[in-house]
Amino acid sequence: GGAKESRENPAVFCNSLFPSLDYKFWMLPPLFANLFWEHLATEALPATLIYSLAGILLALGGFRLLDWLTPGDLNKKIFEEGNIAAAILGAALVLGICAIIVASIAG
Repeated sequence: GGAKESRENPAVFCNSLFPSLDYKFWMLPPLFANLFWEHLATEALPATLIYSLAGILLALGGFRLLDWLTPGDLNKKIFEEGNIAAAILGAALVLGICAIIVASIAG
């Protein structure tokens, strides 16, 4: 009866788990599901990879610029000498640059 029908029909099964939700609002018809995967493969995924690579390169470039503007070698101070203050400065700059990149992509 009802248990077998709910296993065979995902909409009935989901309605039995969440009776207050109407499954029609969150289950995509097959046409829209195919369009979703096509959009994901052709537009969303490549854009995400390009923006991720650009963000990483800009964050590293900003760190290198900070290293160039500050006296001494920031890499040496952080990784060899273990200077916590220099590490906090570098991390704050990278986080700030990442926040700007996110705002520019999302905005």
